Amino acid sequence: MVVSRILFSFAEDHAVPSIFSKVNSRFSTPHIALTMNTLLVLLLLWTNTMGYIMKIALQCMFILYIGHSLAMILLPYIRKDLFNTAIFKPAKGLILTCGIFAIVVLLYFSFNMILHVLGTLLVWAVVGVVFYLIGKREGKIAGFDYKKQMEDELSA
Repeated sequence: MVVSRILFSFAEDHAVPSIFSKVNSRFSTPHIALTMNTLLVLLLLWTNTMGYIMKIALQCMFILYIGHSLAMILLPYIRKDLFNTAIFKPAKGLILTCGIFAIVVLLYFSFNMILHVLGTLLVWAVVGVVFYLIGKREGKIAGFDYKKQMEDELSA
């Protein structure tokens, strides 16, 4: 259920095609996103590729955490205003050390695994970029103001 809600939220923010934001009038659920997610999971189960899928999921988590570590390193330099509002502000040297350590460890553990799933990751990265570009185009056509939306969310 969570994955379909994420897809629904992305569609509402025009980050993926708006078809995924359709809500069933009877059940108030994102039925297109839920159906898409269900079909994908069934396909993966029927093809008996759960071990492979687990490797892909783990690799995606590694990539996500590498992004988080990079964001942690860059936060004090790029978003000084946000960093200064934090209650707990470790020294920049400690942030840099922890961030680099996390990236090195994640790269070490993910290196062998990525060789097995790289093709699939690249295919899904391309699919994701295409969905994102379609969503952005739909948002532009609809007059969606991304900058105002971001400012509203940050000020809330």
